[in-house]
Amino acid sequence: MFRALVYVLAALAMPLRAEAPRKPDVIARQMLAPLLDPAKVDTLKGDRPINARLYRVFYWLETARLVGGKPAEVLDIAQAAAHYAGTARAKADQQCIIWSASRLQAFGCFTPAGMEKLRKGGSPVITQGPHAGQAIALDHVLPVSIVPELAARFYNLEAIPAGANLSKSNKIGQREMDLARRWQREGLLSAKGLKAVDAEK
Repeated sequence: MFRALVYVLAALAMPLRAEAPRKPDVIARQMLAPLLDPAKVDTLKGDRPINARLYRVFYWLETARLVGGKPAEVLDIAQAAAHYAGTARAKADQQCIIWSASRLQAFGCFTPAGMEKLRKGGSPVITQGPHAGQAIALDHVLPVSIVPELAARFYNLEAIPAGANLSKSNKIGQREMDLARRWQREGLLSAKGLKAVDAEK
């Protein structure tokens, strides 16, 4: 009896977990906007400073989709709440996030187990297709070893199978060169960064 009373008192003392938002616009403003906010993202440091953040973005974007939200519209609301909607960075972020989210969908990553991994900022496992059984890796399109200024940029990340990531080199091909030139024109890559990329092609 005493032990049961202790358990009840302990449960009452624990803070209640707030119920997750169930409306796409609320998810966008309350959950996605803080994750996308450039003012916060730009302060992050480390080897892969935004990987866990992007995995959580995928979780909330898929959660919003499951309750009727369209990914592009949800991201528009989130970016407006984060005060950078309509900028070149917002457009580049949105394009890359939606593309990677579609890859996770195709890879069968949005299973209950995969969603739980994403919610915690972790990498889900691919469950369908030729890469089934591999984890997802977030790869820098332009290698950070060449352009460290893009280490914490959502638009420089894409979701690929871990095996493909291990076999991928830092070689700059035509795709990477075209992106570097476009990002430089749009103010998303410095002239110094473009020069570094051009030197590696």
